[in-house]
Amino acid sequence: MTEQGKPVTVISMKNPHAVSLGHLGGLKGGPARALALSSKRRTEIARRASLARWSKSSAHFLVDVRRVAEDRMYRRDVANKFTLGTDVDPGDLEHVLYNLTLSPLERLARALS
Repeated sequence: MTEQGKPVTVISMKNPHAVSLGHLGGLKGGPARALALSSKRRTEIARRASLARWSKSSAHFLVDVRRVAEDRMYRRDVANKFTLGTDVDPGDLEHVLYNLTLSPLERLARALS
């Protein structure tokens, strides 16, 4: 709307036929690429996409799961990096990371104690 309250008409400069052809190509490309990639590679791409989506900074890093289980300082560092710029308490995430490393029986024993 303009200042006088009249609606503004927007004219598209794109060729509608070219747009529809591009759309069709996009519909074919994604499934074809998924079939061409191995399961391991798709998982890696999804992991990186998730980090990019949920990360507040442009720095991406992968977490060494074995180190999270064994090294408390590393676990704390990972929690601090993931919660940077959010309202999430790093201590809460550290606790969750630790509990993920426990076996189901260990978790049950801790819950019952």
